[in-house]
Amino acid sequence: MSNRERKLILILEDEEIIRIGISCMLRRAGYETHHLEDKALGLKWMRAFLPDLVLSDIKSAGMDGFEFLEQIKADPRISHIPFIYETGYSSLEVALLSKRMGAADFVSKPYELPDLLASIQRALDDETTNELEHAAMAQHQRKTILVLDDEESLRITLCTELEEAGYRTHQCEDKREGFEWICEHRPDLVISDIISPGMTGLELLQRMMDDPLAAGIPMLILSGRTEPRYTKEAKLLGAADVIAKPYELRDLLAKIDNVLKGVDR
Repeated sequence: MSNRERKLILILEDEEIIRIGISCMLRRAGYETHHLEDKALGLKWMRAFLPDLVLSDIKSAGMDGFEFLEQIKADPRISHIPFIYETGYSSLEVALLSKRMGAADFVSKPYELPDLLASIQRALDDETTNELEHAAMAQHQRKTILVLDDEESLRITLCTELEEAGYRTHQCEDKREGFEWICEHRPDLVISDIISPGMTGLELLQRMMDDPLAAGIPMLILSGRTEPRYTKEAKLLGAADVIAKPYELRDLLAKIDNVLKGVDR
């Protein structure tokens, strides 16, 4: 957690006039700022100075904003730093991809200064909360979560996020293989999608309920299919909860914590 009196924000933007303008506005709002055009240089600067937040465009010469964020998330020294995209390339697809990659928020140009400041404050508040939660989790034994999803990129992203939140993880694509792993290792929680080739998530849940080696292990259903009939069927079979894709990490972690606390009681 930063001990700076004023939060330090790194601004990455290929248009100089925009970089300077954002920097001036944020300084007047009480932040310290540093601005750069080149994102490769931005990575080096982040490792050296560990800013409290990064504000970046997406489209730029050389490394683009998506590759930039990917490299940040791959480096444990800076992966925790909140990241906000500010861009004129606004669409639902880009916004969802930004969230999936780990961006704290997505601000469309042209934006109003109050909206940008609110986004920055939320990201900084979330980071403070996350750091406190991580410190508390370190004092307890790490729980093991099995992640089952037929989409490899989602499995990898979710497992990375859960590991960063203090959990041990294991991942499988095939639910039959996952069931065998559950019976052998008895994880503390299973997170599974519903629709997949072969065994579905609901079939796996039923099989877990019927097998004494897997019974009692809670399951969270994570799925893009959130019609009432799927939710009702999942809960009737014994699912702890149903969470819609794309998920908000903060909400998912809160549900996981609630489920595991219920098991511990």
